[in-house]
Amino acid sequence: MRITFYSSLTLVIAAHIILPAIIFIWLWHSKSSSRFTWLVKIISTAPAIVILFLAGDWQQLTYYGRAAVVILYAAAVIKSYRSSKNLPLYARLVYVDWLLILAGLCLTAYMIHTSVNIFEAYSYEGKPVDLDFPFKSGTYLICFGGNGEKSALINYHYRFPLYARSRLDPSVVYAVDIVKLNNLGKSSKGFMPKDQSMYDIYLDTVYSPCDGTVVSVQDMWKDESPYAFNFPYNPGNSIVIKYENVYILMGHLEKGSILVKQGDQVSKGQPLAKVGNSGWTTEPHLHIQAMRTYDGVDNEGKGLPFTFNGRFPIKNDLFIKP
Repeated sequence: MRITFYSSLTLVIAAHIILPAIIFIWLWHSKSSSRFTWLVKIISTAPAIVILFLAGDWQQLTYYGRAAVVILYAAAVIKSYRSSKNLPLYARLVYVDWLLILAGLCLTAYMIHTSVNIFEAYSYEGKPVDLDFPFKSGTYLICFGGNGEKSALINYHYRFPLYARSRLDPSVVYAVDIVKLNNLGKSSKGFMPKDQSMYDIYLDTVYSPCDGTVVSVQDMWKDESPYAFNFPYNPGNSIVIKYENVYILMGHLEKGSILVKQGDQVSKGQPLAKVGNSGWTTEPHLHIQAMRTYDGVDNEGKGLPFTFNGRFPIKNDLFIKP
């Protein structure tokens, strides 16, 4: 199925508004027959809130929505507990009740498994490459990052069908996407606008995260409209820097903004280009990845874990640069 703006819009609204609202209302207003059934409700809903908090795409609505979901859920749990604390420990259930409980617990088991995978994505194999954060001023959100082999919800790059069909999986297992947040905790002015200039990171200066030699520059791709999803997949305008025995790729840059050329020596903190919306992308952002090898084709080679100033970037992490 082709990804479209409307499918993305539907997913954001369903996952971040409708689903938690259903959970809150159900806990707040539904009556339990016993403390046992109340506990089943909590066990059945808590993993969904954990997954949404850790892996939700909060930059479209507001980053502060993460905390709001947890606070509202806690309030609903407390309200439902007060309504059920004087109930008997157990009340006789009919056949249909047991079927519903079993179905709910099966779903809960799957969500717990998913949550475990998310926490495993906070780990990496081997020694990470340490880089400087590539921006100088503002509040930046890691909208995808972590060990994609462990959880596609945390880092979609590794198992995303477009990468798999292009045999790019090995190179993007630790790839990171970065957006910039405004004072409302959003990556844009408005809700998922189709004008790239409405996004706060658009035309932000990208600084070199390391010393090294520029081994590749791509500067031929025009900006796409946000959420256009025009095939084929590519990282758009990009720069690849050889740093010691590692290759650092930065993609989705603005056409005509790149300040270096192949063969240039660059220093850590040196301006390189501006963020654009070139290539296959949802919204303006910086894509960055580290690779063991590079043969002249974007995204080839084994992906390596990397840190920004000693910190492993995970989805929904904030990097605040004064």
